[in-house]
Amino acid sequence: MTRNNFLTSPGYDDANNLDVLVSAGLMACGKPPAFCGQSEVVYRATRDGERAARGKLPPLPKLTRYEQFLDADINCTFAEWLGIEKPNL
Repeated sequence: MTRNNFLTSPGYDDANNLDVLVSAGLMACGKPPAFCGQSEVVYRATRDGERAARGKLPPLPKLTRYEQFLDADINCTFAEWLGIEKPNL
């Protein structure tokens, strides 16, 4: 995950929804950093929460032929990899 924190104020919809996730063991809450208002609450995903979130991610998009070529890590040109003759311009 690239982001595992959410800062909000108690009583707002976000906080209420996150409190449900805390009750389910998917999030934990704690004190905000010093540069934030100390009435705020920081929520972080637990390991179970991270697993649950990953399970809800959409599948990765299909790679383009060029992306497949870049991932192939072979010693040839793109045209050679495609099996075509390089056009003369």
